[in-house]
Amino acid sequence: MRFDRDPNRSPSRSPPPFHDENSDDNANNETELLASIAEKETEMRHTQELLNERMRQAQITLAQLRQINQV
Repeated sequence: MRFDRDPNRSPSRSPPPFHDENSDDNANNETELLASIAEKETEMRHTQELLNERMRQAQITLAQLRQINQV
């Protein structure tokens, strides 16, 4: 008689599913990294806006100084 047909034989237990904690850590790290990148991009855009405003003000000041020198 084959073992797989023996009614008295208990079914074999399958091993528990493999749980890789490194995979969870990697997912968390990736999420944190993406959040950090998004935050840095926001900061960079804000800094660029400030630089653009300063450049605009400098151009206005330069134009005013040129007008004064022509007088």
